[in-house]
Amino acid sequence: MGTFLLFIILVGAVWAYFKLKSPTYRISLIDQVTGYTKYLSSVDGINHSFTYSASPDAAITFKDPKRAEVFASQVDKVNQPTIEKKGFLNWEKQGVI
Repeated sequence: MGTFLLFIILVGAVWAYFKLKSPTYRISLIDQVTGYTKYLSSVDGINHSFTYSASPDAAITFKDPKRAEVFASQVDKVNQPTIEKKGFLNWEKQGVI
């Protein structure tokens, strides 16, 4: 009985952690030459330039979806900027800007 109760508490703690954890967002783009997915990795606000990376680990992440939308709206539309939200185990597309 004690093991079952401990199991229920652990499952509840894991569920609460992922449910209450604030979501994370990133911006993905399609490379028009190769067709591969790239990720926004840095922004130079002074020169109004963006740097992209093929590595998803190098992507800029945002806690606020509105801020991610602002950055995605500044990227060239031909690259199809898409905001992705971190799901339970993977990233889910939120929509093309």
